[in-house]
Amino acid sequence: IADLTLYEIDQAIDDGSATFEGRLTLHWTNRTGKPVATLPLLLHPNAPEELGADADGSGSVQVMEVSADEGRQATMTRKRATLVEVALAPPVPAGGRVKLRVRYGGRLRALAHSSNDAFAQGMSSLGSISGQGAADYGLVGVGDGILTFATAYPMVAPVRDGAFDVGRPTRYGDLAYNDVAHYKVRTIVPRGFGLVTNLVDDEPVAANEETQV
Repeated sequence: IADLTLYEIDQAIDDGSATFEGRLTLHWTNRTGKPVATLPLLLHPNAPEELGADADGSGSVQVMEVSADEGRQATMTRKRATLVEVALAPPVPAGGRVKLRVRYGGRLRALAHSSNDAFAQGMSSLGSISGQGAADYGLVGVGDGILTFATAYPMVAPVRDGAFDVGRPTRYGDLAYNDVAHYKVRTIVPRGFGLVTNLVDDEPVAANEETQV
């Protein structure tokens, strides 16, 4: 579908420092039916911080820089841990399209040994339901030789009934929902790691020595 949002992502993960960096080119079409002066970007991995957990002990993603295509200014404001708003001048008219370039980075949570099994994950969920701690849904983490890297990029808040849904994350249950979109993604992973994705993708290409993380 031509007017779906397109995320062009170029990102790299470093398991040694448990960090990642990325550059996103966002192609967004205004399907709200009215001019849009502020585009909200959700940062799902920051949910534990917003729910009161220790920010130093969880994964995170931060937006460092945003710029717009020629003829439009973009200014970002961090509204809360999981929400960055990008003010656009002039606004994007109904049916109009904007291209944003977003630089972001973040930290992978260090997972305890054997914490990736079903029992451990189930106990973590039960703890969240009872009000003990805040789940990060395993979105960005590293442990037991596995890197988890889900929704680890800024994404446009979904539109519902003509308005952006920027509701806060819940302590348990589904973290959030997002609009269907197109993706073009290049991910550099550390040497020795394989890549598993739910995207329809091309065959992985081995990087040379200069581009390995």
